[in-house]
Amino acid sequence: MMKLETIQIEKIRPNAANIRTVADDDHIERLAGDIKTMGVQNPLRVYPDPDVDGDYRLQDGHRRRLAAIRANLSEVPCVVVDEPQTHELGDLDVMMTTGRNHKLLTVAEEAQAFQTMLDLGRSESTIGKKFKQPRSAVLAKARVTKAPEDIQKKYATGQLSIDALIELQKVEDAGDPEVTAQVHESLGGARWALDRDGMIRLIGSARGTVAKRREVQQLEAVGAKQGKYDIAYDGRHKQVTDELSDEEHAAAGHKFLVHDAGLEGGEVETKWFAPTSTPKVALTEAEKARKELLRALRGQLPVSAEVRHRHYIDRVQDRQAGGYPADLDMLRRLLEREVYSVPDEILVEVTGIPKGFEGDYYGHAKEWNAWRDRLEKKIQKFSWQQLVRLATLGEYWDAAEKPLAKPEGWQIRGERAHMRRIWQENVAAWFGHEWDSVEQQAMGVREPETEPASDADGGEDEAADDDAA
Repeated sequence: MMKLETIQIEKIRPNAANIRTVADDDHIERLAGDIKTMGVQNPLRVYPDPDVDGDYRLQDGHRRRLAAIRANLSEVPCVVVDEPQTHELGDLDVMMTTGRNHKLLTVAEEAQAFQTMLDLGRSESTIGKKFKQPRSAVLAKARVTKAPEDIQKKYATGQLSIDALIELQKVEDAGDPEVTAQVHESLGGARWALDRDGMIRLIGSARGTVAKRREVQQLEAVGAKQGKYDIAYDGRHKQVTDELSDEEHAAAGHKFLVHDAGLEGGEVETKWFAPTSTPKVALTEAEKARKELLRALRGQLPVSAEVRHRHYIDRVQDRQAGGYPADLDMLRRLLEREVYSVPDEILVEVTGIPKGFEGDYYGHAKEWNAWRDRLEKKIQKFSWQQLVRLATLGEYWDAAEKPLAKPEGWQIRGERAHMRRIWQENVAAWFGHEWDSVEQQAMGVREPETEPASDADGGEDEAADDDAA
């Protein structure tokens, strides 16, 4: 039951479950000015307060109530509804829906609402369906309310996208506190917004840093010494390729360098170096810079490769990704490769470009290349529909279409049976050809697929005899 009433402001109590965590003073002041001029245009939504007889509890309109008080109003219009059966959950539902028609909730307010709903026993699936969000997003948003303050702030200010937040939480769930701490430390120094790809890069870098630190600690524990960054090209050391244990390297006085070499598992690569008996000529500054760049790239490119790979997979899975021109260009390139494997006789007929020689590439390389160049220029002007038809015709020509010139070709059997069946079942739909009466007769006399061919039935051998005659 719902009714419109004018109620004294002093009888309208704020709701403890209000998810509007921040009262924007400038916004309230502007709203108060509008109310002085035009009054309260959107009634507040209230219900009888279950704790104080005669008072009302506010469900929607906390900002309008504050603005009305500032505008010195003593009463405001209200929509009075029935008391919700589940007070806090019912109030939250209204605040999450009705409240959006006025000033949008901040991401922090939405996150707090989701967490409160979970605390009150509502499942993430129910919340997701009600507010049209994936279950993973509901859980991630709710969980951010319990994250460190700097993470909450980055999410609230848009520096962390929801997809980046999900990737971060995966790391936290993996159960490696050192990696998690390194990711948080790296996030603290980030001054740019992070989407999922950016977060994956940051996580990969953090895993590499931790793996490298652990390897260094392990090697130093057995007495090994770490070399300077330029030990690989300083002209005074050479790399040791002998298979030795860490302890044996340390005992021999070899120094080590550790590079992070992978994204997912934080893989590292350790190289050992020994002093050279005859010092090599030191590298120039330009050569040193190039070596240093290559060293850095070895650690960074695996991260880029993984991010790029995930991007490709996402684009393939996304029905709308790429756009028509890009997809058409890729389709054309794929089809053109198939087209050039079409039998020469078909290519000549379709394009009208004669070969001018007999045979294939071998023995006629110059003529063959010239003919192919002419073909390519012609075929590049074909529409993708023409390319599809030509490639399909070429695929089935030798195995399924060419044999149909003889009765035996209509028999769906042998090693090419599958292709023959597909061709005969689809040629009408693909090429719009209606089988004539002779072709229909040929279909009618074909043998059962499981019955082997026999000489008495006039099979392949009989046809060969006819051809010989």
